[in-house]
Amino acid sequence: MSLQNESIDLTKGKYYQLIGPCKVIIKLGEIQILGKKFKKSDSFIIKNGKALPIKVLQNSVIILSGNKDSIIELENTIGKDWLRLLEEILAIKKNKKQIKIVVIGKIDCGKTTLIIWLTNKLLESNPDAKIGIIDLDMGQGAISPPTTFGLGICNQQIINIESVQLKQMEFIGNISPKRHMLRCCTALLNLLKETSNLDFILIDTTGWVNDTASRMYKTAKLKIIEPDIIVNINESYNDNVELYTLLIPLRNTYKIFSIKKSPYIYSRNRIMRKNIRENSLSRYFNNSRLRTFNFEKIDLLYTHLRLGNSVDTKIIKYIEDYLGIKIIYSEISPECLLIVSNKKIILTKDDFYFLRSRFEVSEISIHTIEELTGQIVGLKRHENFLGLGIISNYDFNSKNIVILTPIDGKITSIEFGSLKLDKNFSEVSYIQF
Repeated sequence: MSLQNESIDLTKGKYYQLIGPCKVIIKLGEIQILGKKFKKSDSFIIKNGKALPIKVLQNSVIILSGNKDSIIELENTIGKDWLRLLEEILAIKKNKKQIKIVVIGKIDCGKTTLIIWLTNKLLESNPDAKIGIIDLDMGQGAISPPTTFGLGICNQQIINIESVQLKQMEFIGNISPKRHMLRCCTALLNLLKETSNLDFILIDTTGWVNDTASRMYKTAKLKIIEPDIIVNINESYNDNVELYTLLIPLRNTYKIFSIKKSPYIYSRNRIMRKNIRENSLSRYFNNSRLRTFNFEKIDLLYTHLRLGNSVDTKIIKYIEDYLGIKIIYSEISPECLLIVSNKKIILTKDDFYFLRSRFEVSEISIHTIEELTGQIVGLKRHENFLGLGIISNYDFNSKNIVILTPIDGKITSIEFGSLKLDKNFSEVSYIQF
């Protein structure tokens, strides 16, 4: 059941949660969302998969268009620990030109919600404050498109991260850091270079927190950032907030401020998160066009392509007969024997070890052109990341690569990602070419 222009009375002092998709118009009174006030005639939209807490400052009437469950009543949504955190940040800032705050937590624990609230309260205390938000969640981030890190600059109060002005983004090439941890660290360093003139830097992170790899990865990131405060958002037991394992070895190095996870956080399942990513990519690639690049005249990063030399025709014939395939393109380097074939083939362990020893290479990489299409890439002009592209086709005779992208102008290098998308921008698989 849907609500269209439904008039709803809200009582002063009460708290509610608005769940998207919905549109709200303030007909009478005043409400507050994460520190930002809305008065008569103001309006806002909450997208599907999102939810926002509101505090009623005056008896109010709103006009709501959405689902029947778009609004529910809550208890106080802003805990005392949030207020203490704000006080701590402002106290530290008195003696420092810049303060960096990193927020650590699982998926759907309220990291982004806290960052929005902190942004609004910091601007409330000083409207001239220069605030940067670094979004390191390449899967669920909103400052920049999926598969990227983004740095946004915020000079006014907000209720969603999407409204933050993008200053710079960095290409990662996946929706998770697991396959690209070194790239993530390099990208973080590049974003931090752009923050020297900011008063506050709020850093959002992924929900990957509870295994050895995530501990190593986040420890490296924290060493790069050197934060003034690490916010630990986690479950509470007997009024004690549990500390993530990755933070235990850092208790004497950094100031760690623990916050109890709110019971009112709106949880999104895996399918909802996937749909949000795919919708974001669809919007990003709207108005894109196909561009053709000669891959011998442009730098290629994070790929085996163009690392080696062409394979001799006799050797190609030998491999074709051995594997029962037709080779469209092949090259060999000390690192890899790269083959593009006419049909999909899965090497047996014996085949792999035989070819590797026969040609004295570390890796064997065999793909079809069909497997290679849909791979996401980053387009750069020198050191500047311009935006995303999706591989549409290869012409190995002319050494051309065709890429769907909204980016115009000169491109000097292409960075290959590992996420593969279909024509509807749905996530298909992962590929390393």
